[in-house]
Amino acid sequence: MASDDHEMWKPGYDGPEPERATAQPWADDVVEEPSGLAGPSDPDRPSRRSLLTAAVGAAAAVVVGGVAVRSRAASSISASVTAIDRTSASTRAARVLDPLQGTGATFAGSRRERLPADAEERWRRSEAGREPVWAHAAGAGLVIVAAPDGPTTTRITAVDADSGRGRWSTAIAAAIDTVRFVGAARGSIVLETRSELGVAAVGLDDDDGANVWRIEADVRPEPVRAFEVLHGTRFVARRPVDDRDPTVVFDPGVGFEAITMRGRVLSDDHLGHWYALDGDRIVEYDLAGDEASSVVIGSTAGLDAAVAGAVKRLPLVAVGGELRTASERTDTPVADVVRLANEGPPVPGVVDALLPMVASAMVIGGAGSIVGAELDGADLRTVWDRRGVLFSLHPTRRGVVLLVGSRGGAAQEIIDGRTGMTIAAVSVTPGFGERLRFAGNGFVLRRFSESGARLAALDLDGEEMWALPDATPATIGDGYVVRVEPRDAGRGAGHDVVAYGAAS
Repeated sequence: MASDDHEMWKPGYDGPEPERATAQPWADDVVEEPSGLAGPSDPDRPSRRSLLTAAVGAAAAVVVGGVAVRSRAASSISASVTAIDRTSASTRAARVLDPLQGTGATFAGSRRERLPADAEERWRRSEAGREPVWAHAAGAGLVIVAAPDGPTTTRITAVDADSGRGRWSTAIAAAIDTVRFVGAARGSIVLETRSELGVAAVGLDDDDGANVWRIEADVRPEPVRAFEVLHGTRFVARRPVDDRDPTVVFDPGVGFEAITMRGRVLSDDHLGHWYALDGDRIVEYDLAGDEASSVVIGSTAGLDAAVAGAVKRLPLVAVGGELRTASERTDTPVADVVRLANEGPPVPGVVDALLPMVASAMVIGGAGSIVGAELDGADLRTVWDRRGVLFSLHPTRRGVVLLVGSRGGAAQEIIDGRTGMTIAAVSVTPGFGERLRFAGNGFVLRRFSESGARLAALDLDGEEMWALPDATPATIGDGYVVRVEPRDAGRGAGHDVVAYGAAS
């Protein structure tokens, strides 16, 4: 087994095969690594040309802070539950961790994608004789289809998500295997292209496909990992390879820099507020509206802080086995020690993640343990705990679900952030990086049975809603999914782009 729990998934690893978890016969799902980067679209935007004209005459971008969302995984992880076990979380807590309980409200920070209630075929569009082809649900009522238009050109076609009819088509100067869909925001379809120079981005007007802007690959000396639409915002970020390098945030309507975040991204509250540790400063970036701004909310000066974070916009630091609130005054960084105010599960002795869920709810990770808790001033109430390493958080309509791993990532589970209970138990197989997609009302993943593989949609209780044969990857739109399927034998070479989910 690799000494680093994530080493076996890194390029160049030539060590032993990972251990495989065995699922229960009825829980035969196989979960994939999340890779979706789609962001929200904005139907209520001002004229693109007027925005661009105004931006050209405006002042330069504001520069502050630092960003990069990830936590360190403990290297000594105990085996977690390897099959569905809906009682695996600690039952020592007195109540469910659910700030929305009894309100009838849905979480405002939920993902906008929505699984359809059924898998009825909505439309099918032939891409005869052209491959490879990819398609992605894009927001703004569009599906983006990409196909080769020569060895160094890709044809981008916007298709109506309801009818499958083409709206516009344009070509970009990049081979199809170097083009990736990033997201849709502020009236732009954002695409990423890769070359020997690095990573670039292109913004296409979602009305007519006009090329509105391009961010060249070589404009910064820092290597770029990827572009993404930041969740809870209408901004696009250029993520660096090294999370200590700046993360530049762009307005995707015009392609101009909005703000630069320096340092390491800590977390976001799913509502447009992002947090970063810039040196010893904890910085909040407000990206929830049309303008980007930043403010220093805390400091780790003079502390041997293992990790910092913010919950309900209150800065926190972990020092040894203690959590402390962080003062806004850099000369006196420590305020109150956060007190454990109940007899719930203990906080990990070594903390490497402090991440917000909904309102005052948070998840604390470290030393192969994950704890669900809530913060009330300087009081901390822990509600559930379980073994594992936290991979990622995904906001849904009723709260946050967590992707948790063990066995160096060979076993993964999706758990309910309110209770710590397993929604779906998973194990990793080849191709897992393409299929897991989250939506506001559930997720899709690959499952196996005696009849073969299928792509299954599960609701937030882990109940299967519907399935499509052969587990071909799909992306999720607003009430539909779309994927590219090989054409049936006898119909000639090519692929079909197919949308599923009855039109509303």
